[in-house]
Amino acid sequence: MPTESESEEFKVECKHTLNCKNGAFRSVAWNVDGNYCLTSASDKSVMLWNPHKGKLLQSYVGHGSEALVARSSGDNGSIASGGADRTVILWDVATAAPLKRWREHAGKINGVCFNELSSVVISASADATGAAWDTRSKSKSAIITFGKFGDSATSAVVDEAEVLFGCLDGKVWRFDLRNGKQITDTIGAPVVDAEFSSDSQCVLVSTMDNCIRLFDKVDGKLLAEYVGHVAKDFHVRAMTNFDDSLIVGGSENGKLLFWRTVSSNVVLTLDHPEVSLVNGCAHPKENKFLSIARNVLRLWGSPEDDPDSEENIE
Repeated sequence: MPTESESEEFKVECKHTLNCKNGAFRSVAWNVDGNYCLTSASDKSVMLWNPHKGKLLQSYVGHGSEALVARSSGDNGSIASGGADRTVILWDVATAAPLKRWREHAGKINGVCFNELSSVVISASADATGAAWDTRSKSKSAIITFGKFGDSATSAVVDEAEVLFGCLDGKVWRFDLRNGKQITDTIGAPVVDAEFSSDSQCVLVSTMDNCIRLFDKVDGKLLAEYVGHVAKDFHVRAMTNFDDSLIVGGSENGKLLFWRTVSSNVVLTLDHPEVSLVNGCAHPKENKFLSIARNVLRLWGSPEDDPDSEENIE
């Protein structure tokens, strides 16, 4: 992890505000190069945006109920989404057509991600399992099932041959597919999100006890705790920024918070007019950030950066 100077000032400001007219946002994520972002919403849609220009590019409609999560493939050609309808959908980005629907889960889909080659989609479900789906096969069955966990699986991420699940049973489940190992770390509070750090050396865990914890991936040692936000009743997520110098996370009281990774100090709090659940995500290559609160998506960036357009999208 990086070293840092506490005297170094960190500032961001809102560059764009974008609105979803028909429902509340449920998730937001950058694509792999940070040129676009994806949102999922309560109106059953997945939306592709260019947040730098403040433009909605495409909507993907096909879930039977709320779309809860969406992620882009590494080649930017496909989108995977999961919904409250217990379905994982693979979309073609260009045509907005659903390419595959996988329906084996018995609970809502809380997390999805692609492997590095975009050949497999991983899902995390409220049915206390995870699953791996072959994007190139005609089969509608999972090629791997993970679990059964002790409670709802809340997140799924992949780093090379490692698959990481957060779970409401208070554990983080890591599967090393290359070596055939399963590693389980007990956190002690319901886990709503587990993410690898940008350098892949640590695991950042968000829990429903007003705390975010950073662990060493190899030995499981607790490295730091981050507090100051509210996370008791909803899935409040956090992640490291592109160089692991910052932790960015939401809160249930309308705030987006930034902590210094090493010192655990809060260096910036962004208040949202929607005093409600806020979640955010960090750009993969620079200090730009997205936040969602109710039906509003915001792009945050350095005061020195000029946005491509000042227009808001409604």
